[in-house]
Amino acid sequence: MKIPYLISLYFSFIIISSFYDFNDNASNAHHREIVEVIKAIIKESQIQQNFPDFKIYSKLPKYISRRELEEFVPGPPPGSPYIFPDIEQIIKLNLPNYTISSNDFQFFKEQDESSLEIWLNDLDFPEYSLAKKENLIPEEYIYFSIPVFNFDKIVAYVRVGFFCGGECGWGGEMILKKGKAEKWRIVKNKNFWVS
Repeated sequence: MKIPYLISLYFSFIIISSFYDFNDNASNAHHREIVEVIKAIIKESQIQQNFPDFKIYSKLPKYISRRELEEFVPGPPPGSPYIFPDIEQIIKLNLPNYTISSNDFQFFKEQDESSLEIWLNDLDFPEYSLAKKENLIPEEYIYFSIPVFNFDKIVAYVRVGFFCGGECGWGGEMILKKGKAEKWRIVKNKNFWVS
């Protein structure tokens, strides 16, 4: 009588373990894509060449769902939550040749409803200097929203800002696409402000 119970328990453990391994692998892959998108923006914006002492503001603030818009009072960047973008409309306007699939719609909805802040300090991000959690605002820094991806993770939307002291900086949104070489490239860049 104990042997069937132990066998059942063993297989239950295997199934549950594989579920958690799958979720960890999916989460790690998602975080790798976030890091690659941020690296592409830094490289293509030439921030490192122009501001060699810059740091990356390490908190990617969570999104506030558009369903909660009435209750939301936006704070100043960096670090304050963003309203989840109308990503379908942004893609339609900026990538007219891209067809949004039903999987994309569902994935956008999941990202809208389950947004949590991410600390880049907790990810594998060795190439660039991150602002420490204790010293959040360095003199020259770039900050990001959490990238919003399509289902296949070949299109990403990000809000970006750069501050370089006094009246120096810019902020806006970028759309990136992953090319055939599996590298992210900025395909649209819209500034909201420049100082």
